[in-house]
Parts: sequence; C-alpha cells; structure tokens
Amino acid sequence: SFYGLYMTQTTFLVGSYDEEWNADLSSMEAAGLVSLSTAIAYTIPFVGGFLADAYLGDYKTILMGTALFYLPGLFLIASSTCPNWYLGMEKFNVTAYKVALLFFWPIGTGFVKSVVNVFGARQYHPVLQRSMIESFYVRFYMVINVGAVAGCVVIPLVARSSITIAYTIPFVLLLISVIGFVAGSSRYVDVVPQHEFGMGDMQVAEGNGENNVDKPNFSDVAKICMLVVPFNIAYSQCPTTFMVQGAVMKPLFGVIEAPNLDIIDSISVLFFGYLVSTFFYPYLARRNIKLATGYKFALGSALGASAILWSLVVE
Repeated sequence: SFYGLYMTQTTFLVGSYDEEWNADLSSMEAAGLVSLSTAIAYTIPFVGGFLADAYLGDYKTILMGTALFYLPGLFLIASSTCPNWYLGMEKFNVTAYKVALLFFWPIGTGFVKSVVNVFGARQYHPVLQRSMIESFYVRFYMVINVGAVAGCVVIPLVARSSITIAYTIPFVLLLISVIGFVAGSSRYVDVVPQHEFGMGDMQVAEGNGENNVDKPNFSDVAKICMLVVPFNIAYSQCPTTFMVQGAVMKPLFGVIEAPNLDIIDSISVLFFGYLVSTFFYPYLARRNIKLATGYKFALGSALGASAILWSLVVE
C-alpha cells in the first residue's frame, strides 16, 4: 500500500502512464511533491508515537491512522486516476490529489509506522520471551520488504495497462488488512496509557525491572536517533532522483522500469536480514556475545553512509 504507490507517483504525475489524464507536472515538480509527501510521512511518527504512549495506546493509534487517514488517502489517489463526478470530469483535480498526497496518505502512513512494530513486539512477554522480541523485529522488517518487493513489481506492471486498477489494489488490500486487524482485537495485548506525562518523564523500558536510575530517558534516546536524520534526508531523495531520470528512459527489455528497480533495496534487506537472524546472531549467542543496540545503530549508519557515498560517485 505504501511502496507500490510511492515508487510510481512521480511517473504517474508526469503522465507516463496516461498521457491524456494526469496532473501535467514537470519531472522536478512531481519529484518535489513526492519528496515532500515522504518527508511528512517520516515526520508524523513522532506525533503518532507520542499520541500512542500518552493518550490512545498502540491499537487505537493504528486503527485511527488507517481508518481516518490512510484509507481515505488511498481512495482519493485511486479516484483521481480517472474522471468522476466528485473530483471532476473535465480535468485532473490537482488540489484533491495534493490533499491526498500531502495530508491523508502521509499522516496515515506516519501513524502506522510509529507504533505497528512496537505493538507487535508487545505481544511477547518482555522477560520470558525477550530473545523472541529481537527476532521479531528482524523478521518484521523482512516481511515489510516482502510487501515492498510485491508492490514495486506488481503496481508498476499493472499501471502500464491501467493506472486505476493499479492504485485500487493497495486500497483493497489495506481495507482487507484493517478488517482482519479489527477481527483479532480480542486476542491482542494492548498497553493503554494510565496517565499523561511529559517527554522528559518517558523512561526507556529495558531489562526486568531492576534499578532504572542510570537508564536513559526519552530525550537521551532522541539525541541519538537524531544522528540518522542526515542519512534519511539523503536516502529519501535517491528514489525520486532515480524516478526523474528513469522517466525519460526506455523500459529495459520492454518491461523493467525505474520503479521496479527499488526491489533491489528490498531484496537486499530480505537477504541480509535472513543471514543476520539465521546465522550471525545465533553465532554470537553461542559465544555469549550480545551486540549493544548502539553498536548495531553505528554499524548500520556506517553502511548507510557508504551507500550515499557510492550514489555520489555514480551521480
């Protein structure tokens, strides 16, 4: 629902899929619009996370994000692909599309992104199943990239025949997922906030409840996480840059287009995620070695910086 649309928005807005019905934007205008939407989608998790921890809880935040924002955004985007009575019959409704792309869709995405992984991890016992929680996060991200691969392959291929059908697929699939999510609500472990608190009072849950005097609070973790901001700024620009360049290129073998190439990112996550969870972590565990989260963060950031440097070389 996210990656399939994300990787085809620029191509659609410039008219590559439908020359007669499109927003008639230049490549730079379309890329700028998609980049702004992505920036909003990756900023909103701060709001969603705070609402979940302070007021709503994870379950209600996910439900609100999908029902009130994500699904309406997908519906508007799909509706804009063809003339209709509520968005306009004579010309493409750019305003309605921007409302979907810059408001409903990214806000819904951000709310879900902020808590869905934490909600899944909380289904495990924090002490008795602690090792399973770490494995869950690895497998969770691998599953996300299975969806990314499917979206980046199926949506662009279907869009070549019908952009309306292509953009209806994510809406229908997410709707089915939400129905399934709600149907299983009686089985979930849902931690509901008991009181309001400030950002400085939020403590990082770790260990088995021992002395937390020296444990970091939210502001400490936020400072560390800010280190990834420069990388994300550069990383978020890479796909839109590739889309702008790929939009004026002929499909490889008549089939493979620029949006399809994003599957390489997802496939690499699946491949290395499998190696790490199946071989690397068990190898360290057998030797009683446990990498601290900070070390994993530093290693990932270093590899990410290498990727950005390589992009600069290619550019």
